[in-house]
Amino acid sequence: MKFPNALAIAEPAELYALARLACNQIERCAADLVLVGMPGGQGTLLATQALWGETRAVPFPPVAAFHLSEQHVASYEQLPHRANGYRLVGFALGILEAGPYLAWVHRQTTWQAELRNAVEAALGPGRAPTSVVVLGERDPEEVTAPLALGLLASVYLAAHARYLSGPGGFFGSATYWPIHFIDEWLNGSQLAAASALAADPEIWGSIGGDLISLALAGATAGPETLAWQAYGTDHPAVARLSPYFPRADLLALPGWAADAFRQVIVARHRTLTRPRRRPRSGQKPPRSRPYLLTPTFRIGRELWLRQRLTAAEVAHSAGITEEEAAQSLERCLTPGLLEAEAADADGVRTYCLRNRVGILAYGSLRADPGPGLTPYVERRIALTTPFPVEYVRSSPTRAGAPVLVPVPAGYGTPAPAEVLVLAPEVDRATAGVLLQRRKLDRASDDAMWFATDAEEMAVRELPGFAGLPVVLYAAGTPNLPEVIPDDIPMAEKAETLARLAIASLTPDTAAAGHDGIRYLADAIAQGIVTPLTEPYRQAILRLTGTADLAAARAAATSASSSGRPS
Repeated sequence: MKFPNALAIAEPAELYALARLACNQIERCAADLVLVGMPGGQGTLLATQALWGETRAVPFPPVAAFHLSEQHVASYEQLPHRANGYRLVGFALGILEAGPYLAWVHRQTTWQAELRNAVEAALGPGRAPTSVVVLGERDPEEVTAPLALGLLASVYLAAHARYLSGPGGFFGSATYWPIHFIDEWLNGSQLAAASALAADPEIWGSIGGDLISLALAGATAGPETLAWQAYGTDHPAVARLSPYFPRADLLALPGWAADAFRQVIVARHRTLTRPRRRPRSGQKPPRSRPYLLTPTFRIGRELWLRQRLTAAEVAHSAGITEEEAAQSLERCLTPGLLEAEAADADGVRTYCLRNRVGILAYGSLRADPGPGLTPYVERRIALTTPFPVEYVRSSPTRAGAPVLVPVPAGYGTPAPAEVLVLAPEVDRATAGVLLQRRKLDRASDDAMWFATDAEEMAVRELPGFAGLPVVLYAAGTPNLPEVIPDDIPMAEKAETLARLAIASLTPDTAAAGHDGIRYLADAIAQGIVTPLTEPYRQAILRLTGTADLAAARAAATSASSSGRPS
């Protein structure tokens, strides 16, 4: 008895056409590995293996599986620089826009290790593939293909790889292959209590959903990993389906259903290859094509990773001629970002990716740029601040603790500092946002925009400083009139600062190290000594009755926890 299937099972014409293409590509490229992107690639793999067994006498190549999807791309899109604001859309970007994506993938060492382990599990320890066909998922913007090929190129540089995108594995995909996968289950002889289900579409839909869940045979482990977690016999769907299917058959999933699915592909092949007197009619499935890692992406990847290279080096890595490489680079020359040096004695030009912006760091920023800035710091340049600094600001983000800020000449003293040279993909606007986030201790743009202190923590520029086009620094506004005027005795200024530092010790600031005493100790450790430094330190020791700043911080923390006045 046939039941109306709410899932509307479609004719697997696209999967069959894709399986034909995959078989031809595997054979033509002499692929020694088939890499399957789960879950979408699983349907293509089953169809391809079925057609291969029907049409080829040689064994199917070894298979390795991984999971790389839009979830992983989203983790890059959420980063502040986001490839200069461009979103990856298939292979549509140019060298300067696509390069950061491939460089980012290259730096995902955990993903590379996971991919290498999966491949070696299929081929054997220490073995590397020379030709790979990737069976992956088609996503709306086709972002998975270039990132998968880029990741593969990072692990196996010499391997020739191509990506075939096919139907998805989740609801919402253009073609949802698990629907074909469970057709035999929903209308097969294994289904029990059929008459009781005919009038209950809710239970019928629940059964279909559970079968699809089991058809996928696993779930993503999250965007931080390439792992695809296989389902075990304790999966909830098994228990829910037991009243309607023999439990032994359920525990055999996806093998039993996979065989039925393969039979659909084989039957279609035999039907389409059977001699006919009249030509076939009807709409043909869309023609697919393999994706290759384009020269543009290869050039961008090498440029962003190496930052200095010649046209000959580009040609070698991209698989194009030296003339083509030079033309591509010349078209992308951008003052301040991608520039060409004068040719050497042999007439060879070197193309350089420039760092566009740096951040002047002293005090706490120098000691700890924070998780927002640190990933983009390529190197550090040691120097001193081009302006004097002094403890003339009470910081709201440190519970009122005194902090160092720039002051006019005649006050304070220059401080040991470093210029944090940021990666080329970070432009001036993004660097300013990252700096304000760090100084205001805000985790997101939304939180920063509504910070009452944001206007006072201005970001200022030092053009042409430390060999960079622009260096940014945070210029907090002095807000302690009690310690600025010359006619106030130094002892009074020091006591004002000390009381603010001691009062800043709360359980939260103590745990985070954001209190004033810790700030002062770190500044002294960096060699920052201003006219107020020593009087300020002595005032803290006197008020806490301790011999050093570590003991003073412990005493103030204890007093804060107990509620006693310091």
